[in-house]
Amino acid sequence: MRSACYLAWGYTKAHKGRTLILVLALGLLLLLPTAVTLVIRSYDARMGARAEATPMIIGAKGNRYDLLLQALFFRDGRTDDVPVGLVERLESDPAFDAEAIPLYARYTAEHAPIVGTELEAYFAFRGLSVEQGGLPDLMGQAVLGRSAAKRLGVTVGDTLTTDRVNLYNLAKSMPLELNIVGVLAATNSADGEAVFVDMKTAWITAGHGHGHDPTAHQSEASHSAAVTAIRITPDNAASFHFHGDESGLPCSAVLVLPETDKDRTLITSRYNASADYQALRPAAVMNELMGLVLRIKRLFDVNTALVGIAVVLLIGLVIALSMKLREAERKTLHKLGCGRWLIVQTQVVELAIVLAGAAVIVAAGSAAVMVIAPMVLGW
Repeated sequence: MRSACYLAWGYTKAHKGRTLILVLALGLLLLLPTAVTLVIRSYDARMGARAEATPMIIGAKGNRYDLLLQALFFRDGRTDDVPVGLVERLESDPAFDAEAIPLYARYTAEHAPIVGTELEAYFAFRGLSVEQGGLPDLMGQAVLGRSAAKRLGVTVGDTLTTDRVNLYNLAKSMPLELNIVGVLAATNSADGEAVFVDMKTAWITAGHGHGHDPTAHQSEASHSAAVTAIRITPDNAASFHFHGDESGLPCSAVLVLPETDKDRTLITSRYNASADYQALRPAAVMNELMGLVLRIKRLFDVNTALVGIAVVLLIGLVIALSMKLREAERKTLHKLGCGRWLIVQTQVVELAIVLAGAAVIVAAGSAAVMVIAPMVLGW
């Protein structure tokens, strides 16, 4: 076997171009399905774990998948809002025991989702902790996820301006300048990419509340034209207010934490029977969603298999032609005293070298994909 390895390595070095082509062909052929499978499994595991950790979601009637992605991953699927008064209604209902946490995630700051919620309750539920700074004690303050802070290059004491949503009316829904008072510890979830604020700050971002600057002596129109972003400070915080009953202000979803399975069943049956709301069990809906993804992957796998068969046949043809061209080489080796078994061993080792090179490409490429995928997909 040592002699076969020596001869195979010598042949490989003497025909670097041919060997490299075979290595790249096999490596790229195996890389794509391998990388896709790893990404889907990782994505499924991350999404599934977050869904399993969330007992219930209640939101407006509509697309279940949009509501799921909105509540778990802060992806605005254009679902309808529900009144925040639903939270008090759930917690005070004598028919069951449950804790409710509102979420309002409609807007962004530097493309990071702004999540309005009851911060202490949500952080306790998700097991999040503040690594730097502390929690907001004033409207207009925010806590950033670790990944968002790193991507944006900001930290405690800096400011972050919300993205403008109305480009044609500069006086409406003015951007809000958020004061960063905390950064979360690293977390391998969607929370790491979010900007957390209290519900009142989220409503001001959406234009449901506003304040009056007591020092301003300009007309409202001229003042709006001069201001590029709303700033909430200790001096003007008291002037910010909301019109109408605050219980009617919106939230995009409500996380519900029932005490028992019986409570969850009662809540599900009651709100699914409603004309305005729907109650989801995230794990079940996530399984349905990933089932659709896996069906699409099966079509991709069939296409990859057909291409693979074609490439394998082509490589087989190349090897057969190579053996035909190397007939004189084999005769020379035989005359030098190499038996048939040694020649067969040599060719097997040559194939093993090609497969090893292809495996290195697959391993390196898959590792690179797993590093890049979270950034591209926004996990």
